[in-house]
Amino acid sequence: MNVTPLRAIDPTSTYDAVLDALREAILTGRLAAGARLVQEELAEQLGASRIPVREALRTLEAEGLVRFERNRGAVVTPLLASQARNLYRVRAALEDVAVEQAAQARVPDLCAPLHARALAAADGRDLAALIRLDRAFHESIGRASGNPYIERLQAQYWSQIERVMHEYLRFERYPEHVWEEHRAIAAAIEAGRAATARRLMRRHLAASLTAVIGHLPEE
Repeated sequence: MNVTPLRAIDPTSTYDAVLDALREAILTGRLAAGARLVQEELAEQLGASRIPVREALRTLEAEGLVRFERNRGAVVTPLLASQARNLYRVRAALEDVAVEQAAQARVPDLCAPLHARALAAADGRDLAALIRLDRAFHESIGRASGNPYIERLQAQYWSQIERVMHEYLRFERYPEHVWEEHRAIAAAIEAGRAATARRLMRRHLAASLTAVIGHLPEE
C-alpha cells in the first residue's frame, strides 16, 4: 500500500475501532489518495480480523472516502478541487436551511460554549482540536434548526469536509478570522435575523472553499 503503518486498535473492540482508525488515516493523509486498501494487510496492521475491516471499508465507501475499482479493489478516493466545489455547494444549501430555521427559533449564542477553546487551540496550533470544534459549531446549528434531516445529512458529508480541511491545513495556518465569522453567524441566529444569518453563512463557506481549492488538483 506504500503508506505509513497504521496503529493497532484495541483488541477488545472491532468494527467501530477499525472504522475510526481507517477514517482518521484517510482524513489526515496517512492513507494517501489512490492508495490500495488490501483487507489482509489492513487487518494485520490493525490486529483485527478481515470481517470488521471489510465492513468498515463499505462504510467509508458510503462516506465517499473509499471507492471500489475493477481489478484493484478498495482505494482511497482522490481529493480533487471539482469534488470540493460540489461538496461545498451541497453544504451551503443545507446550512442555508439550518441557519434560517435556527434563527426562526432565536436559539441563544451557539458560539459561546466553543469560542474560548477554539482560540486556545489556535494559539497552540492544535489542528485536530480546531477541526473538532469547527465541526461542533456547524453541527450545533443543525441541532438548533430542529430539523433531524439536516443533522443526518451533515453527519454523512462531514468526513469529506474534514478531509478537505486537513489537506488545507497541511499548507496553511488555521485562518484567524474563522471564529469571528462564527460569532457573527451565531449573533444573527440569536437575534432572529434569518436573512443576515444566511448571508453570513454563505460568505463564510465561500471563503472557506476559495481557500482550500487552491491546494487541490483539478484532475
